[in-house]
Amino acid sequence: GSRPPPESLKSTRAMPRLLCVALLLGAVQAAVVGHGANGATNGATRFEAELVARVANVLHETSPSVLLQKFVKADPKMDKDLPVVHVGPTSDEEIDTLVKQDLQRTVKRSLQERVAAWKTVGMMAAVFAVYVALVALLGWCYTKLWSTPVMSESKPDVEVEEFRHGVFSCFEDMHICALSFCCMPYRWADTMKAAGVMSFWTGVLIFFVVSNLRMWAQDYGPILGLSAWICSTLIFTYYRQQLRQIFSIKNDTMDKLKDFSLWCCCCCCAAAQEARQVQMKKLDV
Repeated sequence: GSRPPPESLKSTRAMPRLLCVALLLGAVQAAVVGHGANGATNGATRFEAELVARVANVLHETSPSVLLQKFVKADPKMDKDLPVVHVGPTSDEEIDTLVKQDLQRTVKRSLQERVAAWKTVGMMAAVFAVYVALVALLGWCYTKLWSTPVMSESKPDVEVEEFRHGVFSCFEDMHICALSFCCMPYRWADTMKAAGVMSFWTGVLIFFVVSNLRMWAQDYGPILGLSAWICSTLIFTYYRQQLRQIFSIKNDTMDKLKDFSLWCCCCCCAAAQEARQVQMKKLDV
């Protein structure tokens, strides 16, 4: 038996038929419209006029625009059966109620934010208090175990070129080396106290404030961090200059640059060298 033609072949054969029907309908519509327009002047019969009117009416009713209007147009009877849904408040009482509820929510949210803010402040205050207490406790332990006595006020008559010990000879005294590397704030404050520059707790306060400000500034960009680092180095360089004056050590421009570079690059070695200078003076006395 023969196989049925494929679907693509059927659609191809049907295209000329559809095209012919479309052309025929277009010609009939044009003829009917033309005949209806000229029927009165050409003396067309009543039957032909009615036929033309009916065909024109059918064509008009089946046009896409009319069909779309019928499809979109709602039925009034069906609209009456639909339930009415109110989206917003329908009376002044409901509006007042909604306003009061919104105000209560706003006040409650503001109160919660304030409570959270005060909790954060309380937590920060507690952490700061613990930090200060720990610093004070370690400083008290240092004063009881390793405090250096204050030197005499006698000043050497002869100016010397440098500190008695080299910068990188800190391993010669492991006790001062360990304190300078592990407890530098207390070791530096003890040196300043022994030299008579300031009290021990003033030195601890200055060291911790300067160090914490430098670390805090580093979190706000490299420019601010670099500026804080330079300023803190200048502060410790200034107190190293005070030691040079106390011990009559040469202090020209190059010495100032060396002191700044030392506190900038190896602050632990600088603190150890200064501490050994004070210890040596105590032994001499």
